[in-house]
Amino acid sequence: MVTTKPARTVTHDEAILYGETIISGTHIPVLSVYLMAKSYRGDLAAVQHALSTLSMEDIALALRYEQDHPMRSHIGYSMTSPMTMILCSRHD
Repeated sequence: MVTTKPARTVTHDEAILYGETIISGTHIPVLSVYLMAKSYRGDLAAVQHALSTLSMEDIALALRYEQDHPMRSHIGYSMTSPMTMILCSRHD
């Protein structure tokens, strides 16, 4: 019998990261995936290496969601927050 993992979705729950939009089954914000992809200049393999619990499908899901719902709509988003500053820093 072959079992498959259920597909992850984008969700939010006020009890997890104050309602930040996350990838279901994780505490990884969609915005973090987007900012990492931008920081790594689109190198999705590098993003997957950094966020090893995510599949390439999860990363693509997050990026599609972010494209449809720009980061300015995210709860608590701030360019000066410590996490955002880390994610936006250069990774060469």
